[in-house]
Amino acid sequence: MDSWRVELHCHTNASPCATISRPNLIAQAQRLGIKAMAITDHDSIDGALRMQEEAPFFVIVGEEVTSADGDIIGYFLSERIPPGLSAEETMDRIHTQGGVVSLPHPCDTLRKHRFNPEKLIPMLERIDCFEVWNARNVFRSSNDRADAIADQHHLRKISASDTHTGFEVGRSGVEMTPFQTPQEFLQHLESATLIREKSPTWVHGITKIKKTFPSFFSV
Repeated sequence: MDSWRVELHCHTNASPCATISRPNLIAQAQRLGIKAMAITDHDSIDGALRMQEEAPFFVIVGEEVTSADGDIIGYFLSERIPPGLSAEETMDRIHTQGGVVSLPHPCDTLRKHRFNPEKLIPMLERIDCFEVWNARNVFRSSNDRADAIADQHHLRKISASDTHTGFEVGRSGVEMTPFQTPQEFLQHLESATLIREKSPTWVHGITKIKKTFPSFFSV
């Protein structure tokens, strides 16, 4: 069976910090041979639901939730998770929907909404997969620390582009056996190959401009 190239952390311009539209994201993914993509806009699943209707490839409805304890990603969602809940309740709500819990950029000290490090180890048993490579992390050591934690606690690893702009699509991701359900996704993730390529630091400048001057970009 042919493997899928999968993007597991992508934002559209439905996120206040991202510039790429759904049509452009679809076009880029097709050009690069991406077969599945998780749309993980901040505190919203609207863009992901619309992408699921529009894209010719498999789309995971996801959300990067701003919990009270830091960012948490839910995959395979049917309902939006509101921001501001505790990490425990956020994860419970994801699992109640039959979804998958992922922790994005868990060790990047430069992130404003990095997961609370004091809660990290006690919460690992609730986490289904762990982002050990984020292409947007400025320092490689942030990814190295996440990788070491995943090894120590036998966590499923993922690599992600954390796409905010068209330039970042396909930078990183996973190669894995095709899946349709959350259960198949987690099972096949065990044998996935991680693709790790860093994005240039200037992409953070585009994010800052979008947040400060949203009218510069079409939404």
